Amino acid sequence: RSSERRRRDWHRAYLRSVMERDAREISSAERLDRLPDLFGLLAARAGQLLNWSALGNDARLDGKTVDRYVRLLEQLYLVRRVPAWSGNQTQRLVSTPKLHFVDSGLLATTLNLATAQLALDRSPLGSALESFVFGELAKAAAVADDELMISHYRDKDQVEVDFVIENGAGLVLGIEVKASSSVQASDFRGLRRLKDRVGSRFAQGIVLYDGKYVLPFGEKLNAAPISVLWV
Repeated sequence: RSSERRRRDWHRAYLRSVMERDAREISSAERLDRLPDLFGLLAARAGQLLNWSALGNDARLDGKTVDRYVRLLEQLYLVRRVPAWSGNQTQRLVSTPKLHFVDSGLLATTLNLATAQLALDRSPLGSALESFVFGELAKAAAVADDELMISHYRDKDQVEVDFVIENGAGLVLGIEVKASSSVQASDFRGLRRLKDRVGSRFAQGIVLYDGKYVLPFGEKLNAAPISVLWV
C-alpha cells in the first residue's frame, strides 16, 4: 500500500477509536452514534462561519445538541472554534465564530482529498490548507511568551481576514491563506481593511501562499511562502 493510503487508514482508525471510545468516556450525551456524521458535516464546513440552524437541519439534530456535540469534539482536540475579532469595535463586524480542524490530515481524510485529485483540481485544498495554518499558529501561540489571541475578521461588507493574532499589548498581525502559487494585490483587500481599522496597532499583514518568495505589497504588507511556518 502507498504511504498515502496507509496515512488515510491510520486517520480513519484513529477517528473510529476517538468516536467509539474516548467520546463515551467523557460524555454521557445521547445519540453519540451520530457523532461521525456530524464530524463529516463539519469537515465540509471547515473554515466557514458556524450556522447552528443549517448544521442542525443537515444533521437532523436540534441546535443545542449540535452545540453540545461540537463542544465534545473540541474536548477531544478534533476541532476548535475561532472567535470573531472585535477589537472593541463591534460596529459593522460579524460576531459569528468559524470552525477549524486541529489536524488538517484528519480533515483531508474525512473529505477524501487525494494527491491525484488535487493535481487536477486544487479548489478543495483551501479549507484543509487553512486548517493546517490554524494548527501551526495554535501550536506557536501555545508556547509563546506573550499571550496571543487567534480570531478571524469579517465585516458586514463580507471583507475577511482568515486569522487575526493579537498580543497582550494590542498589536495585531493579520494572516490570509491562499492555495495558489501566485499572489495579486486584490488578495490583500481584507488585510488593508484590517490595517485601516486598527491603525498604529497594525504590526503586519501577510498572505501565505504556495510559492517560493517573499514579496512586498505595500507598507507592512507582504506575501510569504507557507513554508515560513516551519523554517
